[in-house]
Amino acid sequence: MKAWSLTLRCATVAVLLLGINASAITYTTIMSGESSTKFTFLYSTMMPPPNPRSTVTSIQSPFGYPTDYRGAYDTLTYPTGNSSATPPWWFVYTGTSGNLTATDRTGVAPFRNPSYGQTSSQKTSVIGIRSKAAFSGTVSGTSGTMYEAIYFGERMDFSGQREFGFSRQMSRCVSPCTNVDQLTFYWSTNSNCSINGNMGYPYCRTTRAPNALETPSTPPLVPEYGLSTLVTGLTTGTTYYFKAYLFWATWDSSYKFRVEIWDSTNTTQITSFNVDTVSGGVNYNATTSGMTGYVTATTQRADPNAALTSSGVQLSVASVEIITP
Repeated sequence: MKAWSLTLRCATVAVLLLGINASAITYTTIMSGESSTKFTFLYSTMMPPPNPRSTVTSIQSPFGYPTDYRGAYDTLTYPTGNSSATPPWWFVYTGTSGNLTATDRTGVAPFRNPSYGQTSSQKTSVIGIRSKAAFSGTVSGTSGTMYEAIYFGERMDFSGQREFGFSRQMSRCVSPCTNVDQLTFYWSTNSNCSINGNMGYPYCRTTRAPNALETPSTPPLVPEYGLSTLVTGLTTGTTYYFKAYLFWATWDSSYKFRVEIWDSTNTTQITSFNVDTVSGGVNYNATTSGMTGYVTATTQRADPNAALTSSGVQLSVASVEIITP
Protein backbone atom coordinates (compact mmCIF):
# COMPACT_ATOMS: atom_id res chain seq x y z
CA MET A 1 0.00 0.00 0.00
CA LYS A 2 1.29 3.43 -0.89
CA ALA A 3 0.34 6.98 -1.72
CA TRP A 4 -1.38 6.77 -5.08
CA SER A 5 -4.41 7.95 -7.04
CA LEU A 6 -7.15 5.43 -7.73
CA THR A 7 -10.25 5.55 -9.87
CA LEU A 8 -12.98 6.22 -7.30
CA ARG A 9 -16.61 5.32 -7.67
CA CYS A 10 -19.62 5.26 -5.38
CA ALA A 11 -20.56 1.96 -3.80
CA THR A 12 -23.66 0.07 -4.86
CA VAL A 13 -25.22 -1.22 -1.65
CA ALA A 14 -27.74 -3.94 -0.87
CA VAL A 15 -26.92 -5.93 -4.01
CA LEU A 16 -28.75 -9.22 -4.45
CA LEU A 17 -26.51 -12.15 -3.62
CA LEU A 18 -27.36 -14.21 -6.67
CA GLY A 19 -24.65 -16.75 -7.40
CA ILE A 20 -22.72 -16.28 -4.12
CA ASN A 21 -22.14 -19.45 -2.13
CA ALA A 22 -20.94 -17.89 1.13
CA SER A 23 -21.27 -21.17 3.04
CA ALA A 24 -18.47 -22.69 0.95
CA ILE A 25 -15.75 -20.36 2.23
CA THR A 26 -13.46 -20.93 5.24
CA TYR A 27 -12.08 -18.41 7.74
CA THR A 28 -8.63 -18.95 9.28
CA THR A 29 -7.17 -16.68 11.96
CA ILE A 30 -3.69 -15.34 11.18
CA MET A 31 -1.01 -13.20 12.87
CA SER A 32 -1.79 -14.71 16.29
CA GLY A 33 0.20 -17.71 17.45
CA GLU A 34 2.36 -17.74 14.32
CA SER A 35 5.45 -15.96 13.05
CA SER A 36 4.72 -12.70 11.30
CA THR A 37 6.75 -9.59 10.55
CA LYS A 38 6.54 -6.30 12.42
CA PHE A 39 7.99 -3.29 10.61
CA THR A 40 8.86 0.29 11.50
CA PHE A 41 10.11 2.59 8.77
CA LEU A 42 11.28 5.76 10.49
CA TYR A 43 14.25 8.04 9.91
CA SER A 44 17.71 6.56 10.34
CA THR A 45 21.16 7.75 9.34
CA MET A 46 21.99 4.21 8.22
CA MET A 47 20.97 2.82 4.82
CA PRO A 48 19.24 0.52 5.34
CA PRO A 49 18.57 1.02 9.07
CA PRO A 50 19.60 -1.83 11.38
CA ASN A 51 16.29 -3.60 12.12
CA PRO A 52 13.17 -2.13 10.50
CA ARG A 53 11.64 -5.64 10.40
CA SER A 54 11.40 -8.15 13.24
CA THR A 55 9.56 -11.41 13.94
CA VAL A 56 6.53 -11.39 16.25
CA THR A 57 3.91 -13.99 17.16
CA SER A 58 0.92 -11.82 18.06
CA ILE A 59 -0.92 -8.81 16.63
CA GLN A 60 1.03 -5.68 17.58
CA SER A 61 -2.05 -3.42 17.51
CA PRO A 62 -2.65 -0.54 17.77
CA PHE A 63 -0.56 0.79 14.90
CA GLY A 64 0.02 4.41 15.77
CA TYR A 65 0.51 7.57 13.74
CA PRO A 66 4.16 7.94 12.64
CA THR A 67 5.43 11.04 14.41
CA ASP A 68 8.51 11.29 12.20
CA TYR A 69 7.87 12.78 8.76
CA ARG A 70 11.03 11.14 7.36
CA GLY A 71 10.99 7.55 6.17
CA ALA A 72 13.67 4.88 6.00
CA TYR A 73 15.15 2.24 3.73
CA ASP A 74 13.84 -1.32 3.83
CA THR A 75 15.98 -4.41 4.36
CA LEU A 76 13.98 -6.36 1.78
CA THR A 77 15.11 -5.39 -1.72
CA TYR A 78 13.53 -4.98 -5.13
CA PRO A 79 13.19 -8.46 -6.65
CA THR A 80 14.94 -9.94 -9.65
CA GLY A 81 12.64 -9.93 -12.66
CA ASN A 82 11.17 -13.06 -14.20
CA SER A 83 8.56 -13.89 -16.80
CA SER A 84 5.91 -14.90 -14.27
CA ALA A 85 6.13 -11.80 -12.09
CA THR A 86 3.95 -8.74 -12.53
CA PRO A 87 5.78 -6.46 -12.94
CA PRO A 88 9.04 -8.28 -13.59
CA TRP A 89 11.56 -5.41 -13.41
CA TRP A 90 11.90 -2.22 -11.33
CA PHE A 91 13.87 0.85 -12.43
CA VAL A 92 14.07 4.63 -12.13
CA TYR A 93 14.67 7.41 -14.67
CA THR A 94 17.07 10.30 -14.10
CA GLY A 95 17.71 13.26 -16.36
CA THR A 96 16.06 16.48 -17.52
CA SER A 97 14.61 16.08 -21.01
CA GLY A 98 14.89 13.98 -24.17
CA ASN A 99 16.74 10.73 -23.52
CA LEU A 100 16.80 9.68 -19.86
CA THR A 101 19.06 7.31 -17.94
CA ALA A 102 17.18 4.11 -17.03
CA THR A 103 18.71 2.66 -13.85
CA ASP A 104 17.89 -0.89 -12.81
CA ARG A 105 16.74 -1.30 -9.16
CA THR A 106 17.27 -5.06 -8.80
CA GLY A 107 18.67 -5.84 -5.34
CA VAL A 108 18.37 -2.23 -4.16
CA ALA A 109 16.72 -1.43 -0.81
CA PRO A 110 13.55 0.64 -1.45
CA PHE A 111 12.85 3.82 0.47
CA ARG A 112 9.61 3.65 2.49
CA ASN A 113 7.39 6.41 3.79
CA PRO A 114 7.22 6.64 7.61
CA SER A 115 5.04 3.74 8.71
CA TYR A 116 4.23 1.17 11.34
CA GLY A 117 2.76 -2.20 10.50
CA GLN A 118 2.72 -5.96 10.52
CA THR A 119 2.75 -8.51 7.70
CA SER A 120 1.59 -12.10 8.04
CA SER A 121 3.53 -15.18 7.06
CA GLN A 122 2.89 -16.45 3.54
CA LYS A 123 -0.61 -17.75 2.90
CA THR A 124 -1.99 -19.82 0.02
CA SER A 125 -5.40 -20.18 -1.66
CA VAL A 126 -6.47 -16.75 -0.39
CA ILE A 127 -9.67 -15.40 -1.93
CA GLY A 128 -10.40 -12.81 0.74
CA ILE A 129 -9.78 -11.30 4.16
CA ARG A 130 -11.86 -10.45 7.22
CA SER A 131 -10.61 -8.20 10.00
CA LYS A 132 -12.15 -6.86 13.19
CA ALA A 133 -10.72 -3.36 13.35
CA ALA A 134 -11.26 0.35 13.95
CA PHE A 135 -9.92 3.10 11.68
CA SER A 136 -9.47 5.97 14.12
CA GLY A 137 -8.28 9.53 14.56
CA THR A 138 -8.07 12.77 12.61
CA VAL A 139 -5.32 14.88 11.06
CA SER A 140 -5.02 18.55 10.24
CA GLY A 141 -2.49 20.64 8.37
CA THR A 142 -1.76 22.38 5.09
CA SER A 143 -0.45 19.42 3.07
CA GLY A 144 0.38 15.73 3.35
CA THR A 145 -1.55 12.51 3.72
CA MET A 146 -2.10 9.86 6.38
CA TYR A 147 -3.14 6.29 5.52
CA GLU A 148 -4.48 3.39 7.55
CA ALA A 149 -4.90 0.10 5.71
CA ILE A 150 -5.52 -3.64 5.96
CA TYR A 151 -4.85 -5.47 2.72
CA PHE A 152 -3.67 -8.62 0.94
CA GLY A 153 -0.73 -8.42 -1.44
CA GLU A 154 1.21 -11.01 -3.40
CA ARG A 155 4.65 -9.82 -2.27
CA MET A 156 6.00 -9.29 1.24
CA ASP A 157 8.24 -6.48 -0.06
CA PHE A 158 5.21 -4.70 -1.61
CA SER A 159 6.95 -4.76 -5.03
CA GLY A 160 4.10 -4.94 -7.47
CA GLN A 161 1.63 -7.66 -8.42
CA ARG A 162 -1.99 -7.80 -7.23
CA GLU A 163 -3.37 -6.24 -4.07
CA PHE A 164 -6.79 -5.70 -2.46
CA GLY A 165 -8.07 -4.44 0.85
CA PHE A 166 -9.43 -1.55 2.92
CA SER A 167 -7.69 1.81 3.13
CA ARG A 168 -8.54 5.03 4.93
CA GLN A 169 -7.01 8.19 3.55
CA MET A 170 -6.81 11.37 5.65
CA SER A 171 -5.18 14.21 3.78
CA ARG A 172 -4.94 17.93 3.34
CA CYS A 173 -4.17 19.71 0.10
CA VAL A 174 -2.37 23.00 -0.20
CA SER A 175 -5.00 25.78 -0.15
CA PRO A 176 -7.54 26.07 -1.74
CA CYS A 177 -7.95 22.28 -1.74
CA THR A 178 -10.43 20.83 0.72
CA ASN A 179 -9.83 18.20 3.38
CA VAL A 180 -10.20 14.54 2.36
CA ASP A 181 -11.20 11.74 4.72
CA GLN A 182 -12.45 8.60 3.04
CA LEU A 183 -12.49 4.85 3.60
CA THR A 184 -12.40 2.69 0.50
CA PHE A 185 -12.22 -0.89 -0.65
CA TYR A 186 -9.68 -1.13 -3.45
CA TRP A 187 -7.90 -3.53 -5.75
CA SER A 188 -4.84 -2.88 -7.85
CA THR A 189 -2.59 -4.51 -10.42
CA ASN A 190 1.16 -3.85 -10.67
CA SER A 191 0.84 -2.26 -7.24
CA ASN A 192 3.30 0.53 -6.39
CA CYS A 193 4.36 0.96 -10.03
CA SER A 194 2.80 4.44 -10.17
CA ILE A 195 4.54 7.40 -11.78
CA ASN A 196 5.12 9.37 -8.55
CA GLY A 197 8.73 10.57 -8.50
CA ASN A 198 9.85 8.82 -11.71
CA MET A 199 9.86 11.59 -14.31
CA GLY A 200 6.20 10.94 -15.08
CA TYR A 201 6.68 7.26 -15.98
CA PRO A 202 5.87 3.99 -14.14
CA TYR A 203 8.56 2.41 -11.98
CA CYS A 204 8.09 -0.98 -13.69
CA ARG A 205 8.92 -2.53 -17.04
CA THR A 206 8.89 -5.90 -18.76
CA THR A 207 12.64 -5.91 -19.47
CA ARG A 208 15.59 -5.00 -17.30
CA ALA A 209 16.71 -1.37 -17.44
CA PRO A 210 20.01 -0.94 -19.34
CA ASN A 211 21.64 1.52 -16.90
CA ALA A 212 22.09 3.80 -19.90
CA LEU A 213 20.33 6.50 -21.87
CA GLU A 214 17.10 5.56 -23.62
CA THR A 215 14.01 7.19 -25.09
CA PRO A 216 11.15 6.77 -22.58
CA SER A 217 8.58 6.41 -25.36
CA THR A 218 9.97 3.07 -26.56
CA PRO A 219 10.62 0.78 -23.52
CA PRO A 220 7.80 -1.63 -22.54
CA LEU A 221 6.77 0.11 -19.33
CA VAL A 222 4.22 -1.47 -16.98
CA PRO A 223 1.61 0.90 -15.51
CA GLU A 224 -0.19 0.48 -12.22
CA TYR A 225 -3.98 0.35 -12.22
CA GLY A 226 -6.34 0.55 -9.29
CA LEU A 227 -10.07 0.68 -8.69
CA SER A 228 -11.30 2.16 -5.42
CA THR A 229 -14.89 2.04 -4.14
CA LEU A 230 -16.01 4.41 -1.41
CA VAL A 231 -17.43 2.89 1.78
CA THR A 232 -19.98 5.15 3.48
CA GLY A 233 -22.19 5.02 6.56
CA LEU A 234 -19.44 4.16 9.07
CA THR A 235 -18.40 6.02 12.22
CA THR A 236 -14.71 6.88 12.61
CA GLY A 237 -13.14 5.05 15.55
CA THR A 238 -15.88 2.41 15.74
CA THR A 239 -14.95 -1.26 15.55
CA TYR A 240 -16.38 -3.21 12.61
CA TYR A 241 -15.76 -6.46 10.78
CA PHE A 242 -14.30 -5.59 7.36
CA LYS A 243 -14.79 -8.45 4.90
CA ALA A 244 -13.95 -8.87 1.21
CA TYR A 245 -13.66 -11.97 -0.94
CA LEU A 246 -13.73 -13.10 -4.58
CA PHE A 247 -16.65 -15.02 -6.02
CA TRP A 248 -18.01 -16.09 -9.39
CA ALA A 249 -21.11 -14.10 -10.31
CA THR A 250 -23.41 -16.43 -12.22
CA TRP A 251 -25.67 -13.60 -13.40
CA ASP A 252 -23.02 -12.10 -15.71
CA SER A 253 -20.35 -14.86 -15.72
CA SER A 254 -17.60 -12.80 -14.13
CA TYR A 255 -15.43 -12.67 -11.03
CA LYS A 256 -16.26 -9.99 -8.49
CA PHE A 257 -15.25 -8.94 -5.01
CA ARG A 258 -17.99 -9.18 -2.41
CA VAL A 259 -17.49 -6.47 0.23
CA GLU A 260 -19.36 -6.50 3.54
CA ILE A 261 -19.08 -4.40 6.70
CA TRP A 262 -20.58 -5.86 9.89
CA ASP A 263 -20.92 -4.50 13.43
CA SER A 264 -18.47 -5.42 16.20
CA THR A 265 -20.51 -8.50 17.16
CA ASN A 266 -20.61 -9.69 13.54
CA THR A 267 -24.40 -9.99 13.71
CA THR A 268 -25.66 -6.84 11.96
CA GLN A 269 -24.60 -5.96 8.43
CA ILE A 270 -23.90 -2.24 8.00
CA THR A 271 -23.38 -2.18 4.25
CA SER A 272 -22.50 -4.47 1.34
CA PHE A 273 -21.69 -4.21 -2.35
CA ASN A 274 -19.99 -6.00 -5.24
CA VAL A 275 -16.93 -4.75 -7.14
CA ASP A 276 -16.05 -5.84 -10.68
CA THR A 277 -12.57 -7.27 -11.31
CA VAL A 278 -12.44 -5.90 -14.85
CA SER A 279 -12.30 -2.11 -15.14
CA GLY A 280 -10.92 0.37 -17.62
CA GLY A 281 -9.78 -2.47 -19.84
CA VAL A 282 -7.69 -3.94 -16.98
CA ASN A 283 -8.37 -7.43 -15.62
CA TYR A 284 -7.48 -8.35 -12.03
CA ASN A 285 -7.12 -11.96 -13.28
CA ALA A 286 -9.14 -13.32 -10.39
CA THR A 287 -9.86 -16.97 -9.74
CA THR A 288 -11.76 -18.54 -6.88
CA SER A 289 -8.91 -21.02 -6.35
CA GLY A 290 -7.12 -18.16 -4.62
CA MET A 291 -3.74 -16.46 -4.51
CA THR A 292 -0.50 -16.83 -2.58
CA GLY A 293 0.65 -13.82 -0.59
CA TYR A 294 0.56 -11.86 2.65
CA VAL A 295 -1.87 -9.77 4.72
CA THR A 296 -0.59 -6.43 6.03
CA ALA A 297 -2.00 -3.97 8.58
CA THR A 298 -0.31 -0.59 8.54
CA THR A 299 -0.35 3.15 9.11
CA GLN A 300 1.65 5.37 6.77
CA ARG A 301 2.52 9.05 6.67
CA ALA A 302 3.18 10.80 3.35
CA ASP A 303 4.06 14.24 4.68
CA PRO A 304 7.42 15.45 3.35
CA ASN A 305 6.81 19.02 4.55
CA ALA A 306 5.98 17.93 8.12
CA ALA A 307 2.72 19.86 7.78
CA LEU A 308 0.35 17.41 9.53
CA THR A 309 -0.66 17.12 13.16
CA SER A 310 -2.74 14.28 14.53
CA SER A 311 -5.33 13.50 17.15
CA GLY A 312 -5.97 9.92 18.21
CA VAL A 313 -4.74 8.48 14.92
CA GLN A 314 -4.21 4.74 15.11
CA LEU A 315 -5.35 1.58 13.41
CA SER A 316 -6.65 -0.83 16.06
CA VAL A 317 -6.84 -4.46 14.92
CA ALA A 318 -8.48 -7.09 17.12
CA SER A 319 -8.28 -10.01 14.67
CA VAL A 320 -7.31 -10.86 11.10
CA GLU A 321 -8.53 -13.84 9.09
CA ILE A 322 -7.89 -15.10 5.59
CA ILE A 323 -10.77 -16.46 3.54
CA THR A 324 -10.14 -19.60 1.48
CA PRO A 325 -12.42 -21.74 -0.72
